[in-house]
Order: sequence, then structure tokens, then C-alpha cells
Amino acid sequence: SKRNSISSNNIYSIAQDHDGRIWIGTYGGGLSMLPSPDSDEFITVRNNFPDYPLEVGERVRYLHCMPDGRMLVATVSGLIIFEPSDNPELTVFNLITKEPGVRNSLGNNDVIHIFTDRTGNTWLSTFGGGLNRLYLENGQPRFDIISTQNGLSSNIVHSAVADREGKIWIATESGLSSYDPASETVRNYT
Repeated sequence: SKRNSISSNNIYSIAQDHDGRIWIGTYGGGLSMLPSPDSDEFITVRNNFPDYPLEVGERVRYLHCMPDGRMLVATVSGLIIFEPSDNPELTVFNLITKEPGVRNSLGNNDVIHIFTDRTGNTWLSTFGGGLNRLYLENGQPRFDIISTQNGLSSNIVHSAVADREGKIWIATESGLSSYDPASETVRNYT
């Protein structure tokens, strides 16, 4: 294949960063990027991004640009956080994985969906680790986990969205759940 073509045609997600770059998450080819919507030459993990953890980041499920401009890459093997820059060869990718026994680690390495609510909280839907709220503690990513232990209908969460009141609606393998961050209560609609 052409050196500057997309890393895989199996595209799962697309996101634009604050500087207008188009990021493409592929299932099998990791990450690709178009420097601008007018560009036709892709920068990929195959021809650049030397720091990208390809062995774990090959299968991308979802991409998300956080309010502060950082990008999140949801993969089947962990969450990758990075700050996009004009120098792909210098981009630093931080891989976050579940740390067994650590209370505020990622709920599960298989992250399916990500969104940020109106208050700036970023939520991760995981396959087996429930819904995770991302926050920073001394610059380190930490997670509050909403799971079956909190009453969630299933720990397999496909996606989630916030309504106008700030309640989080959660699509799980076992039905619809809602989570009220204010009262920290889960309700199931199965």
C-alpha cells in the first residue's frame, strides 16, 4: 500500500482535534491522522508516531477530543491519552491499563465509547468494567467506576449520554440504566 495512505480501511471512529486535524481510529491499523481536512496524505502509526504503542493500540474502538484538547484513544487493550501536536514524531502517547487491586484504576482495558458531559466530566463505557468517570489526581488519570456493585444492570456498557439535567443514560448488555451523579444513584429500566 502507498506510504501515505490510511493505515487500515476498517474504520471505527473519527474525531477532529482543536487545531482541525482529523484523527481516524482503525480496527487493526491503529491511528491515522489527516493534518487538515484539505490534506490527502495520512500520517499513520506505520509511517510516523514512533511512540505509539502499536502492539496494544492496534484495535481502536473510539476516539474522543477532551475539552482541554487532549485526545483519548479507546482500544480493546487500554486507553491511550495524548496531546496532538504539529510534530507527530514527537507525540507522546500514554497507555493507561487496568491495575488489578488498585481502587481507582481503569475498570477494564476494553474501552468501547467515550463522551464528555456539560460539566466537563469525561465518561468511558467499558466491556466488563462498567461506566468510568475519568479524573486527574496529581496529573495521573484515575477513574470513578459505576458498576453492578452500584446497581448497574451490567458491567458491559456499550455507550452512554448525558441529558439536560446531567443524568447519565447508560446502554448496557442487560438493558438501559441511568446514573445521577448528584445523588450517586443508579436506576435500571429492564
